[in-house]
Amino acid sequence: GGWLGMGIGKGRPDTIPFVEEDFIFSAIAEELGAIFAIFLICAYFICIAEVLKTAFKLNDSFWKIVAVGLASSLGAQTVLTIGGGTGLIPLTGVTLPLVSNGGCSGMATVLTFAILVGISLVQGAEKKDVLVTAKGNTDEDNAGEEFTMELSEEELLLEKEAVLKRYSEKKSLGLK
Repeated sequence: GGWLGMGIGKGRPDTIPFVEEDFIFSAIAEELGAIFAIFLICAYFICIAEVLKTAFKLNDSFWKIVAVGLASSLGAQTVLTIGGGTGLIPLTGVTLPLVSNGGCSGMATVLTFAILVGISLVQGAEKKDVLVTAKGNTDEDNAGEEFTMELSEEELLLEKEAVLKRYSEKKSLGLK
């Protein structure tokens, strides 16, 4: 197909065996060109990198392992399909996620993304908005003002410890 491809519908997918499942990447590269094929590979790896980035931000180690496992599964499918279609590795019969014509594979990929979105939403909901009152602030301009900060559970615990420490120090000095 060259750099720019032969054009949509102008390729010859009838010469490629199992074009709808195993060799879909070859058909895409033939019709849309090497530039589009490179963009498609980059899109897959950006998607996997974003999932991994989200996974490493998670607080719960169970969900972190689940997210890394699902990202690894998507990455392995992508590498196996593209590698098999280009002849770099033996063909395995694994479908290209979100592209190949495979009913169960497509459903499993959509379910994978649904689980990843659910993990992200649940972990995002665990971060709490904390209302902090700045009463007793030595700066008269800000005394008594309230402001909202978004803190993770770890930051919230550290903030509570700091407040308790300041309170116990003031109490030991006989201050209110």
